[in-house]
Amino acid sequence: MSLTALIAQVAQGGLRLLSGEIERRKAEASLQLSIVIRGIVALLAALVLVLLGLGQLTDAAHAGLVLAGLTPLIASLVTGLTLSALAAALLWWGSRQIRRSAFLAREAWYLGHRPERRPDEGDEE
Repeated sequence: MSLTALIAQVAQGGLRLLSGEIERRKAEASLQLSIVIRGIVALLAALVLVLLGLGQLTDAAHAGLVLAGLTPLIASLVTGLTLSALAAALLWWGSRQIRRSAFLAREAWYLGHRPERRPDEGDEE
């Protein structure tokens, strides 16, 4: 067997190995994608059910306030303002968590931007 034939055989084997690895990675990615999609669908279904449950709890709170002697208008205002304040507090807290996330710093680095330094960060580089 000549040297060129040996090199060609090694190259063919390497190409077969590489194409097999690519196919394996494609299959893994497809499986992972289907798992993630199923998880997202389940989370969306849970979100719909939670929203329906919160609607029922809101109705019950309103009815309880009316039974306690408040007028329907005042009961609606109390219930709505309480839920709005809770939503505002959750939005504030969630936005603070996202800003503190290291993920945003990695994304900025990936996009070629250098994140601004905060005064509470040390001079580490």
